[in-house]
Amino acid sequence: MKITKLTVSGQRQKLSGSTVAAHPMLELKDSILVSGTMRGPGKPPELQIKDNDLVELVFEDDTTWLCPPDTLEDIYPGSFTKNRDGDASFEIPAELDHPDASRGVFGKVALKVFNLFARKAMAGKIEFFARELEEKQMGNHKGLVRINRNFELEKMETLNTGQPFLLFIHGTNSSTVGSFGELPGTELWNHIVHTYDRNILAFQHETLTKNPLQNAWELVKQLPANIDLHIISHSKCIYAYSNGYHDGENISFNDLLILVTKITHSVHLPVTADIESGYAADDIQLQENIQLLINTGIAGINIEDTDKKTNTLVSIESQCNKIRLIRKTADEMGIPFFINARTDVYIHEKSFASEDAKLNEAIKRGLAYKEAGADGFYPITLTQEQHIKEIIDQVKLPLNILTIPGIPDFKTLHELGVARMSLGPSFLKIAIGAMKELALQLKDGEGLSLITGNEITSDYLKSLVNKN
Repeated sequence: MKITKLTVSGQRQKLSGSTVAAHPMLELKDSILVSGTMRGPGKPPELQIKDNDLVELVFEDDTTWLCPPDTLEDIYPGSFTKNRDGDASFEIPAELDHPDASRGVFGKVALKVFNLFARKAMAGKIEFFARELEEKQMGNHKGLVRINRNFELEKMETLNTGQPFLLFIHGTNSSTVGSFGELPGTELWNHIVHTYDRNILAFQHETLTKNPLQNAWELVKQLPANIDLHIISHSKCIYAYSNGYHDGENISFNDLLILVTKITHSVHLPVTADIESGYAADDIQLQENIQLLINTGIAGINIEDTDKKTNTLVSIESQCNKIRLIRKTADEMGIPFFINARTDVYIHEKSFASEDAKLNEAIKRGLAYKEAGADGFYPITLTQEQHIKEIIDQVKLPLNILTIPGIPDFKTLHELGVARMSLGPSFLKIAIGAMKELALQLKDGEGLSLITGNEITSDYLKSLVNKN
């Protein structure tokens, strides 16, 4: 039903201007500070809705939802009311109550602010072009679709929920093919097809003309309630180091899976993966990530305790919860899995008042991570010999040291009981150094002997990646 009137229980706010920084192409017409009950006499504010309007819902957790008024019926079903004159009005509830909250999709969340906007003339033109772009990107395949083994999108059929499904969710201003089109022909894709067969789905959503919460709602409505769903999502990012990415979860998790799969299928040795902080916003995503990583064939992981958003140490309790979940997931899959718990205490050394405080925090975290299920302890950038000895003596986990300037020599580290050495980017730095030296010699018309006298042959290189 078309919405022409809205009522919101709350107090109308005085507008300081018609433009909001977050929405420069929209004109703010009205703003209501929402409350469950009205204060003082009078009726709830009533808003007249025009065809060019948009509404914004700001919830107590600061989630925002910007959408056309007519879509509110999907969010708040059954909220139409009629007055004595028979005029229909839409009443905005003070809480969003998902009809299937038992699934843990949304549950109850309070509405904090209700804003009413009008599109400016230019905004309408931008939306037109955005819709055209989405049409070109997705064609006739919108919403939930199936992907066949040739990575072709097909119309959805009835889902057999007796087996798990894998769902691809593409990034902003993209499509399934645009985000994941390089997968076909890779070992990872072959593994996915072998594992999920016809249970591979994609959600073709309109990222330019709909907000994320609206897209999430539409996905939930199209999925059966009892589906066992594994998800791979994609975000555009830059390339770092040899693969073009900067360190710090800039590589997408999908690209990480592809790279790890290539490595595990090309070498004879056990492979451990650096998964930064886990690439997960919650426990469900972390568990899915660990399952996908284990399926690539890796033997273990490094996981660190820095919050990527705040660049601060996460709480010990929070990190222990992650480690316990990773251990539980691996155990349930029947996989012996090495968890190397990295602590960034020495990276954040300015947060501590003294060397003793820093050492005590490292030991405290090491003991807690050990109890949670860690197999190794990695206080990265630790260099002090006495600290190394204290941590080994008290934590009693295999200790991992990064090879950086200032650490004791290898003989001393061995005598102290250090179990594992990490080179970080050292191999790459040495390789780049050799390439740079050769390039400078070639520039001066020299360096031929370095090329012709190189003992590394093409056959040797092939042998390094020929696992079979």
